[in-house]
Amino acid sequence: MGIAINPETPLQKITDLLHHTELVLILTVNPGGYGAGFVHSTIKKIKELRHLEPNKIIAVDGAMNYRRIKMLKKLGVNIFFVGSYIYKHPKYSIEKLGDFPEDKPLCGFSPEEYLK
Repeated sequence: MGIAINPETPLQKITDLLHHTELVLILTVNPGGYGAGFVHSTIKKIKELRHLEPNKIIAVDGAMNYRRIKMLKKLGVNIFFVGSYIYKHPKYSIEKLGDFPEDKPLCGFSPEEYLK
């Protein structure tokens, strides 16, 4: 089971629920608008969550691109939901996402399937 939080939701609102979940999805954009801008305050939230829960699966959704995924991966994010980046630049984005090491896949993403 997982829980999702909006960018403005403080982690303190869900700390009592964390022991019941396997995954926390942090929305990195304000919901409602496709292609919305990245909310930079979510970086602090990701760091805080990783510190509080070193083994928790952390997922992010919103305004993902290759550089941002690379940076957030270093902060301990495990799963990335990617939408507009792929739709706007299908071949380029899938090739770039395929650059990530096989031992740390992005949601089991297999770019070869999409490049055929």
